[in-house]
Amino acid sequence: MTPQEVEQYVLVASDASNPQHQQQANELLLHWVSSSSDDVLADTLRGVLELTQREVVLFYCLTTFHRLKQTTAEQRARFRREIFGQLLNGKSSYWGPTYLRTKVGVLLTKFIQLDFPHAWPNAFNDITNPDLLRGAPDICLRTLVALTEEFGKDETEINTNIKDVLRGYTVDQQQQQRPASSPRLSISGQLMATVLPILAQSLEESNGNTDYALQIAVLCLGVIKGFMSWVDLSLLLDEQTLNLLFKALAKSGTENSPVADAGVSVLECLQELIGRGMEDDKKVALLSRTNALEQIYTHINLEVVDASPIDVVLEVAKFINKTGLEVLPILSGQEHPIYSQVLELFFRCFAYDDIDVSAAVIPLAGSLVLSRQQEPDAVFSQLLAVTYRQMRYPLDFQFDYEDEDEAEEEIYRTELRKLNQKFVRAAPEFCLQFTSQTLAQLPLPLSNAPTPDLEAALRLVYHYCEGIRPAPGLKVVMRNETFRNLLVGLHSSDITSHPHVEVLTLYYETSVRYYPLLKDRPDLLQILLGALTGRRGLQNEHARVRSRCCYLLPRLIKSVGNSNATNSILRPYVETAITGIQGLLQNKSIELRMDDTLNLFETIGLLLGKTGLEEAAQQNYLTQVMTPHVRSIEHVLEQKQAVAQDPDTYGEILSGAIASIAFLSKGFKKPAPGIQVVLLEALKINLTVLQTLPSNDQVRNKSYILVQRLIQCLGDQVLPSMPQVLYLLIAHCTAEDVLDVSQLINQLCIKFKADAVPALDAALLPFLQKCQTLATLSTAAPISSDTVAPHLRTEQLSIRKLTFAVLQHIVSYGADAVFLTQTNVSNLESILQSMQDGAVHVEDPIMKKTCLVFFKELLRQWVAPSEQSKGDAEVPPTATVPAYIVEGYIRFLSDSLIPGVLFSFFKEGFNCEDANQWRTVTELAGIFEILQERLPNVYQQDVLARKLTNTFGCPASLVEAFRVASTRKETETCLKQLITSRSSSQTSGTS
Repeated sequence: MTPQEVEQYVLVASDASNPQHQQQANELLLHWVSSSSDDVLADTLRGVLELTQREVVLFYCLTTFHRLKQTTAEQRARFRREIFGQLLNGKSSYWGPTYLRTKVGVLLTKFIQLDFPHAWPNAFNDITNPDLLRGAPDICLRTLVALTEEFGKDETEINTNIKDVLRGYTVDQQQQQRPASSPRLSISGQLMATVLPILAQSLEESNGNTDYALQIAVLCLGVIKGFMSWVDLSLLLDEQTLNLLFKALAKSGTENSPVADAGVSVLECLQELIGRGMEDDKKVALLSRTNALEQIYTHINLEVVDASPIDVVLEVAKFINKTGLEVLPILSGQEHPIYSQVLELFFRCFAYDDIDVSAAVIPLAGSLVLSRQQEPDAVFSQLLAVTYRQMRYPLDFQFDYEDEDEAEEEIYRTELRKLNQKFVRAAPEFCLQFTSQTLAQLPLPLSNAPTPDLEAALRLVYHYCEGIRPAPGLKVVMRNETFRNLLVGLHSSDITSHPHVEVLTLYYETSVRYYPLLKDRPDLLQILLGALTGRRGLQNEHARVRSRCCYLLPRLIKSVGNSNATNSILRPYVETAITGIQGLLQNKSIELRMDDTLNLFETIGLLLGKTGLEEAAQQNYLTQVMTPHVRSIEHVLEQKQAVAQDPDTYGEILSGAIASIAFLSKGFKKPAPGIQVVLLEALKINLTVLQTLPSNDQVRNKSYILVQRLIQCLGDQVLPSMPQVLYLLIAHCTAEDVLDVSQLINQLCIKFKADAVPALDAALLPFLQKCQTLATLSTAAPISSDTVAPHLRTEQLSIRKLTFAVLQHIVSYGADAVFLTQTNVSNLESILQSMQDGAVHVEDPIMKKTCLVFFKELLRQWVAPSEQSKGDAEVPPTATVPAYIVEGYIRFLSDSLIPGVLFSFFKEGFNCEDANQWRTVTELAGIFEILQERLPNVYQQDVLARKLTNTFGCPASLVEAFRVASTRKETETCLKQLITSRSSSQTSGTS
């Protein structure tokens, strides 16, 4: 392209009025850049720069040239000369926009990094050219700002060398760096001498609120900030520099100051200075010499909000936080004016009525706490007092955490609560005394106390145990009589009549957290239960209060209830509570969330199961609760046409009803016979719902939950229903819930072992087939295909992993008889083949191990221990497994599984040092061990002689080692030697 064409295409590409032409122009420019050499691009871009008068084209030239990697020093020199020429002659008006001038500075910075000092030795003379400083001083400043920012990003060798040259460092004959005789004679000294007069002039001109002067002042301060961390301190701490910095700070400290940005930059300079690496005593001396703290105290108002610009105040807080963390540990225990000044400014920032300002010094507050944990003093007391005041929410706070501003307020108070934990950890008794005094100072009655004060005081109580050590803090604080008396005072007050929702819910949260007191004081429990279940709790008009009470009530009952107690403290409240909850559940005028409903059903179950009720009373109450609930389910099921037309809506209703029963059952661990009868009816209802809407995801999901709960409650009474339940779940499950089916089957195996066989008999093959179908559908490619996309292959393997795990659970928990039933025995070989495929061909070592555990445990159970091999004695089967099946299984192991697994061990990439892969070796060693112990002839003739010797060419010495190995560890060692020797021979053969 010619320069004229480039200019034309850039103009079209920047014109959004014709999107089609815009896209075509962009594509042409991208093609030109990608297909041309950097030499051609550099020369063409310089040509464009010479002819154009359009800002967008200038910016394109600068940006594209900046991206070039292979330009020559001469091309860069010509390009920058063109830029300087335009800035110094009549064309400077084209370069007016700030973004263009900033880009010039960035590009010149790159040129300095590439060419200084070897190819552009006069770089800093050029950018400080008097003509350029008169007409465009910001170009020099923007370049220096960009350069110092590059220094801060990465300490590369190039950046380090440039800084050394700027500081005037020279290398002596011993290759040691030596500083210049005078820092003021170095390039960095000359640059400071250039920048300071510009800063002084811009501050004077800013009195008239000239935007350009303010911009120049901020750029000058940005340059000084960039110098703070590495130039000689004498250049930064001389009287002229400090006077200008504090002059800018003073001008920025007044309300609505037009130079607030300059004040922010000054404080950033001071932060860089205090963070500079130096000896401790020098940092203290630095603060004394600069008088920075006194200047901040004088010029920035930290007491009256908005008396100084908030951005400046925030930067003050950051500076004080950094200074305090650096200096206070040095001065700890000393009476030093710097220590007092830092503390004074810290407390002003910490107590400032702006969350950003106060939050900026929280790290320093935490440091002050740690330094006083041995003996709390006046500073510690002040920290506690300010923290409490800052924890109070504004009067107009709505506790709407979806609102961005209020969410930020909550994040701030979360940090304050973490800080309060440090207080408690450092001085628990001191903090408890403060909390007690805070509560005592609240106006009575508490129902009329100011919401911010009361809520913050309750927070101190609620979070107190979190800071107590040793953990758990709850047990420790409940042995503290002072803390118990504090809680008694709260429970005995009228706090439940307070009008604010958050006070009410926080009181309930606090009461449930410190439940041990209630176990000792039934009178207080009665007060709390009355409030929780009455109009100030479950029946409250505010949804948040109702919801929290629904959540807290079952937690309270779990904590104080006891199913074995003959005289449970909850027992007198059961009837009232259940009646009230039933009324709430049936009250159509009060809308409850599903989670609230489930919590209420759980509460009922806990009241019945954990309050020491007699069986008859339990059954009576449970029947009262379940009867209307079951009738409501039956009423829905009767509307067959409506259910069929709108399965989603009715599925949600029915799944919620099933989940309610599941939560209700949580209260019963070992229910009495009468309760079991009621729960069995619930299982039948669930089966009916499942038969009505088996394809509904929510119905199946809640059915899993209920069935798993009832397995725990009812034991083997659920087994007769399991075939039908499993049939429906397996037939309609998807890739999303097939895991739930597998977990249910595993639970049946774990819980019932061999007794689970009748329940699993008809379900095993359909489950395996369903997994095969789901794995195939996920990719539309065979499972063995190597062309499957990685993420789909992962999904396939996850489904296969379920089948491996289920089969392993069946064997490991003694339900292996399911393989030998009339339904499944004909597919035994396919099952074994599938598991062998997992043990041999699947790369995941965890899955391989699962498959090998399956074979090992099946061998252990199907081959009975023999006293000793007697000549050519037949394989000794167990009493329940036919001999021909055991013999066929042994042939399968020796002829197919063992050779296949060994071949997989010999593959490149198998590593015995990898813990997961080694576990597969240990499982194969376990199979060898059982064969050697129970079938010595098979082990020696089929495994050692035919396979290891003939098939794998195993050395005679190693075969002998296998034969005489008496423990699994010894067999593992032999296998490791075999794998290592084969791997070594394969490597040498390849080489």
